[in-house]
Amino acid sequence: MSATEREIVEAFDRGRMAWPTATLLFEPFARRMHDLAVSAEDLAAHGSDLYLASACAEGDAGALRLFDEQLVQKIDAYVARSAVSADLMDEVRQKVRLKLILELLRDDIRVSVTRILRTPTS
Repeated sequence: MSATEREIVEAFDRGRMAWPTATLLFEPFARRMHDLAVSAEDLAAHGSDLYLASACAEGDAGALRLFDEQLVQKIDAYVARSAVSADLMDEVRQKVRLKLILELLRDDIRVSVTRILRTPTS
């Protein structure tokens, strides 16, 4: 079942608190949550991450910067295990960033967020 307006507002508020440099307005967030038929359970569990993903999909500069700092940089730990050069590390990071952003732009937010959240940090 899709989330109610109240649940969307609560997720939006949690997202703004969690990611203060993202400046997504409520209307685009709510529209995206309705269009994707995001469930109340998904909003409760991942509302702040859905806020960040929505802001990235809208092209919000602050959100894209957070996305890079908080999520894309996690790959360094994995790639470093392979003892790759700094140039190759930059290339891998850029390809991951591009792949995830393209998924966001295709409105596949739940898939992207799920993949990000399931990625172990160590």
